[in-house]
Amino acid sequence: MALSYDLLARLKTDRLAEILHVYYEMVAQLCEGQALDKSFETRDSVTLNEYLDMIDRKTGALLRASLEMGGLIGNAPDAARDTLRTLGVHLGRAFQIQDDLLDLTAEDERWGKVVGGDLVEGKKTFLLLSALERASGPDREWFQMIIANRGLSASLVGEARERMVRLGVLEQAREAVVYHTEEAIRCIDDLPSVPARETLRWLVRRMQERLH
Repeated sequence: MALSYDLLARLKTDRLAEILHVYYEMVAQLCEGQALDKSFETRDSVTLNEYLDMIDRKTGALLRASLEMGGLIGNAPDAARDTLRTLGVHLGRAFQIQDDLLDLTAEDERWGKVVGGDLVEGKKTFLLLSALERASGPDREWFQMIIANRGLSASLVGEARERMVRLGVLEQAREAVVYHTEEAIRCIDDLPSVPARETLRWLVRRMQERLH
């Protein structure tokens, strides 16, 4: 953080005060997001909307601030700044939901993590919270057991995946990634037609298609 403050101070722009405000706002939201994420660990009930609000702060804030600060440095008008902020929110959601999905479905060895690690640790991810919202009867009791036990045995990860497939949870996650990616692309379409816009569009598509 100290290095980032130093780099920001070197900017040759008359909009430094605005840029610093965006940066401070991002830092505050990151701290709030991290605090929410930690609080979820000991809560028995977390809604999907609460989870999305958390990732808007913890993941989306970084992307939103990066895009908006770039816009300020490039003297973007207010309308373009608003577009960049909205773009950052959708990118944050698409990235994190894809990350949650890959935790259970990744087959590429470059993923570098134990498949199902979030379930083993009892993390309240998009997948687990969606399963709890969709499930009823024995299925809901089974997923609620993960919350109660603060995690799942690694030997049961395969069963968790089968139950989620049956409930349509994985498909819901994929659809959410596509939705937020397409919303991000719509934001990009509203930006000025310059080479950097096409680079950003390529990057967004790469994020959607990543396997690790």
